[in-house]
Amino acid sequence: MACARTCRRRGGADGDGQRVHAGAGDKVARLRPPAKVITLGSNETIKQAVMAGMGISLLSLHTLSLELRTREIALLDVTSTPIERVWHVAHMEGKRLSPASESCRAYLLEHTAEFLGKEYAGLLPGRRVA
Repeated sequence: MACARTCRRRGGADGDGQRVHAGAGDKVARLRPPAKVITLGSNETIKQAVMAGMGISLLSLHTLSLELRTREIALLDVTSTPIERVWHVAHMEGKRLSPASESCRAYLLEHTAEFLGKEYAGLLPGRRVA
C-alpha cells in the first residue's frame, strides 16, 4: 500500500481496480472499505493524488519504483498485502509464433522472476518479491 510522506506525517479496463483511499493513518491493521473512495483513471494520476496528501492507494509495486527510490511515496505495512497476481504469456492457440515472438516468450518465462527479485527486493525489505 502506497502513501506519500505528507500522508504518513498526518497519521484497468474500467480502471484496473485501483482507488485512492482518503483519510487513512500511518499503520493499517487490515484491508477494509474506506470511508471515502475516489476513482482515478491512471496510475500516474493516482500517484500524484497520493503525493498531494489526498489519501492512500493500493498499486502495483512496479508502478512505484521511482517514487519509492526518491522517497516521495512510502509503503505501508498492511495485513494481507502484497496481493500476489499471476501473469500469463498468451497467444492464440492456432497461431504459430514467429522466431522473434518465440524468443521473447522464452526469455520472459526464463528471466522474469529473477529480474523482479533483483529489481524490487531493496524496496521491500524482509518480503518476498516474485
